[in-house]
Amino acid sequence: MKSNFYKLLFGAGVMLSMASVQAQCDGQRYLAKIFPNAPTKTTVTYSTTSQAMDIYEPAGDVATNRRVIIFAHGGSFTSGSKAEQFIVDLCKEFAKRGYVTASIDYRLATGLGALDMQDSTKAYPHVMRALSDAKAAIRYFRKDAATTNTYKIDSNFIAFGGNSAGAIIATHVAYVKTLGECTPQVVSALNATGGIEGNSGNPGYGSSVQAVLNYAGALLDTNMLNAGDVEPIYSAHGDADGTVPYAKGQVLNGLSNIVVFGSGAMKPRLDGRSIKNQLHTYVGADHVPWSSNMTQQQEVESESAAFLYSIFCPNSVAISDVNADNLAIELYPNPSSNVITLKSDKAISSVTIVDQLGRTVLVKTAEGSNAQITINKLNAGVYFAKVTFANQTNIATKRFVVE
Repeated sequence: MKSNFYKLLFGAGVMLSMASVQAQCDGQRYLAKIFPNAPTKTTVTYSTTSQAMDIYEPAGDVATNRRVIIFAHGGSFTSGSKAEQFIVDLCKEFAKRGYVTASIDYRLATGLGALDMQDSTKAYPHVMRALSDAKAAIRYFRKDAATTNTYKIDSNFIAFGGNSAGAIIATHVAYVKTLGECTPQVVSALNATGGIEGNSGNPGYGSSVQAVLNYAGALLDTNMLNAGDVEPIYSAHGDADGTVPYAKGQVLNGLSNIVVFGSGAMKPRLDGRSIKNQLHTYVGADHVPWSSNMTQQQEVESESAAFLYSIFCPNSVAISDVNADNLAIELYPNPSSNVITLKSDKAISSVTIVDQLGRTVLVKTAEGSNAQITINKLNAGVYFAKVTFANQTNIATKRFVVE
């Protein structure tokens, strides 16, 4: 049964061995920040288009079969670089959890070419060149694993994530597998840069990914999500985003005629296709609020790590952040290192704190609509407060981060 599960999840020929899964799912690596020192960084040229990426490795790590996450920066395909602070921070924090991470540059529409992004006919070739470069980065790691083994990676586990334009790259890297899924306009742009696989280098190695981290990204069409897609995806998106719409809409606040389907529009299709997914909607937020809000940045990073761990470690317990029906509940501050407060419009009878593996670490009884819980003895990480209400059968679950 488990063998069939892994074949479904990773695809034939891209399957994690059971020994690999068991060795990497010990409740620490990929979940906790077990490498607290600053990661090491190496800069390499990964493509025939002279694009570079910064590779981050856990400091002092001796493991030889490490998972990889590649990140792409934002900037509307016209600006930005692998030095984008949000992406760099993600690379460093995931490396502390035991991943090998990379921040890539990709070809941009610069100078007067930046105006091309207002028209799909001119914009799509730029986007597809970026997509070609991204796939070359994936193949770079698989080539290294098969040859020099410099980075000591598990080539069966490569995730791709991105912010804004980088997230658009990530979703299309994962879910666009054939030209038949694309409009004639997109097909033309893809064919001009080498087809589905692109022509940016490292041929002969696979460019599939095993998971997607989508921070304010989108797909050109949700019909690109079809029966051949199984890659799980974590998404974070502001529902007032005008740059990359949360629902279906025009990008760049309507200045461009390109229509995309944002994270909110993707979720029903993902659910309908039984693709594992998690969406954190930042209510009332505009584009990439986490890029300037450290609390939200820590939140999306911790949630992303917990999501990947719960999906790819079969003994872990995935717990959703859910409010009980008709029961409003707040938890603050979040993150916290000392005390959290839970506030509801109904009387709270008890709060159970569980870790990311579903283990109970603290239980507190309560009276009234507020409950304060001291958490200063908990290790840093993501936890869940399961709230039971007086005279209610439902339970609300709130996710929080201990710093």
